[in-house]
Amino acid sequence: AGDTLTIAAGTTLDAKDYWILVEGSLVATDATFFSSTPGSGQNGTSAGVWNGIIIAPGGDAVLEGVTISDARTCIYVGGRLDATSLTLSHCLIGMEITGTANLTGLNGTDLQSEGIRSTGTLNITNSNISNTGMAISSSGYLDVDGLAIVDSGAGVYVTAGSATIDDLEVVNLSM
Repeated sequence: AGDTLTIAAGTTLDAKDYWILVEGSLVATDATFFSSTPGSGQNGTSAGVWNGIIIAPGGDAVLEGVTISDARTCIYVGGRLDATSLTLSHCLIGMEITGTANLTGLNGTDLQSEGIRSTGTLNITNSNISNTGMAISSSGYLDVDGLAIVDSGAGVYVTAGSATIDDLEVVNLSM
């Protein structure tokens, strides 16, 4: 807590079957987080072999041009996340939010269960989510401005809280 870890641009981090817990600050630009541990996911993917990046309550992360793959949950946000051009792929859940996430240019693909599950605050702009069971499930505060959902089981599911949705494109739902 209180410390900052900066990941140098171009870094590739193989988490194997561990996780990354952020209780202070994480700053990463043009980095890749994945697991080389063989998995037994759908279609031979490694989804679910590591626990992903966990931003604890009170922790924060600034990610730009980062790719996260092969995790149970690519990224859990209990604190705060500010991300630009974030790619999440081959995870069981792309992102779970109980804190605050500000996402611009998210690309979530091949997320087996859910793209984003939020009970916190989610602001998402100019993003794409494809090939997932549920693109976004929200019971907190949701603000969408420019989102394409393609080849998913369901689009946006709001059960409580509030939602403002502008510029939503939905193609090929299979619910």
